Amino acid sequence: MNESAGKSVTLPKLTAFLHKDGWKETSGKKRLKFSTGQSFESAEDVPYQIYEKEIQGLGEAVRIVLPLSRDGSVRAAYLADAVRTLSSVYERSLERMAVEIESTEIDSLIGIYPESSLSLARAHDILTHLKNLFAQAANAEDDPQPFLPDAKGNSITEDVNFGHTFAGSFGFRIECPVIGADRQMLIGQPAMRPMERRVLERLALGLLTVEESEARDDVGLVTANYQRGLNANVCDALIYLADASEGKLLTLQFSWSSFFPVSVELENKVLSFKLTLKKYALIKEASEALKLMVAPPQAVLVGTVVALASDVPPMQRGLLAHRKITILVAGGDHDGHKMQIEVSDADYNLALNAHTAGKVVQVEGTPKQRGSHWRVEGYRNFTVL
Repeated sequence: MNESAGKSVTLPKLTAFLHKDGWKETSGKKRLKFSTGQSFESAEDVPYQIYEKEIQGLGEAVRIVLPLSRDGSVRAAYLADAVRTLSSVYERSLERMAVEIESTEIDSLIGIYPESSLSLARAHDILTHLKNLFAQAANAEDDPQPFLPDAKGNSITEDVNFGHTFAGSFGFRIECPVIGADRQMLIGQPAMRPMERRVLERLALGLLTVEESEARDDVGLVTANYQRGLNANVCDALIYLADASEGKLLTLQFSWSSFFPVSVELENKVLSFKLTLKKYALIKEASEALKLMVAPPQAVLVGTVVALASDVPPMQRGLLAHRKITILVAGGDHDGHKMQIEVSDADYNLALNAHTAGKVVQVEGTPKQRGSHWRVEGYRNFTVL
């Protein structure tokens, strides 16, 4: 047996899997003698758990025997025997069977970077933006709008766990328990899918749509499916995660608890997404389009460009570039206010030329104030007058 498959299985996860799948448990204390890969014979009474199930086509019950140590644990060798037995019963590979057992109560989002370590500052930024990604996906699940201008945090981030990283590359596992002590009554009963499952499915469905949009060169597939996939806030959260990655391509993978069936759109799908620069460019384009789908802009602003900022040279097209301009508004309700706007490559170059020539510009959008600073959201129709 693959040793890593056996070592990865814990007794609580094994017993949860067996209970969930209808194995009958008996327990007690007596002398035991059996051979299931490992031979065992006790000289005295020992505590045990035995699980049995009638398997169609075998003609007899299959038995899994787990002798317990004094502290209630089971030796890894006997857990490995149980995995071997189950892999034969369910016709799974040993590795797949071990993963299925371990994921009985947990949905997971796995992220992989192609490097063995990260600076502490970068790791902090990545975790911050992962938290934001989950929060924005949960907000979208609560209120499936194209864009939620005032969306903030979400309590779901208190319910998910940061799991093990792993050797060979920098990686992380975000674990979403879908069944816990307060949900045990759901076992074996029809139940609404937990919020954690719905959030992860939203992310997976959204990324599947991004792949399809990339193949068809049609960002409209993403914007048309915001109710179940990515809205503008989730798109922005993915972009922020890309920025924190500093050009390193992140791969996201999903795995599902067996307690709840996955949505039909995700059945039998390989859910591994390498977030390339082209995908990020498409996600950024989708975000801008989704923001335009909310309420119409509330203001027409006229003024002069007084500042420009870009994280790449102005004439270099950047898939992940952030280009911002600041306009000093003249006239109207916002006379004298400086408005910061994040703009496209093309509009940035128009603003640069207007600034150089001293020309007046006009833009439509929704002014938002934060402290003493103003910004324009959902901008459109940037023109040089």
